[in-house]
Amino acid sequence: MPLSLHRNRWEGKAVKVDEMRTWQVILDRILSDEELPQLIVHQADKRVLLAVTFAAMILSAHQQFQRTQLVHKSLRCIEYLTGENMSREIELADLAIASNIEASALVERLGEIIFDKSSNLSRELASFSSIDRCPICNQVLLWDSLTGAYCPSGHLFARCALTFLPITEPGISKYCERCHREFLDQDHFFQTHQELLDPPSKRHSLDITHVSQQQSALGPCLDNEYSARQPSSDHEKASKSVYGLAKLLFIYFSVCPFCQGFFYN
Repeated sequence: MPLSLHRNRWEGKAVKVDEMRTWQVILDRILSDEELPQLIVHQADKRVLLAVTFAAMILSAHQQFQRTQLVHKSLRCIEYLTGENMSREIELADLAIASNIEASALVERLGEIIFDKSSNLSRELASFSSIDRCPICNQVLLWDSLTGAYCPSGHLFARCALTFLPITEPGISKYCERCHREFLDQDHFFQTHQELLDPPSKRHSLDITHVSQQQSALGPCLDNEYSARQPSSDHEKASKSVYGLAKLLFIYFSVCPFCQGFFYN
């Protein structure tokens, strides 16, 4: 199933509690944004939102007290992206959560619910242009964990620690100088998605330098003392929608969200 946990594939990458908590902060920051629909401006935004959606489902399996909330938000995002009614999937997911099965089994069950081959949703997702594919064999990349992606042929790739998108070739990454986690490099990402390079209208321009200087990136998430800069006016809220989700993520997380370290290529 495209949503699955195979613990033997990524040995040595056991998820730490603090790491889970930071991912929860990132996902909650995105999925709880009331303006999320307005942030899906470009194809890159759809790619990121779909990856975030699947990541939230995997995280939900490890967060007992927030399972239902995370899964509901994720399924609503898929509903928004595909136009398919997710009421049936939400009902089935609630039944799976209520059964109190272990984390890996819950993720498997969610995968079965979403990728049921008899459903319109499965067909919609299979042809969805935002689904990431293996650059070697062109098969859909599946979810192994929050840190890894693989295809049915067994090709393995790391996932960006911020966007959860697969890193499928060398030279497109940056690393945290402290914790050495791997992230997609925004310059390469913007070059790949040329629409992100288009300058926003002067009417709705966001001063990126000012955002960075104001510590727009989340604060020390591990201590739960984060405070991302929130839009303080209608002007800035309009600016958010001009930039879109993908670009705003790279702006808001200008340093490593796990340890506040700086990045290097």
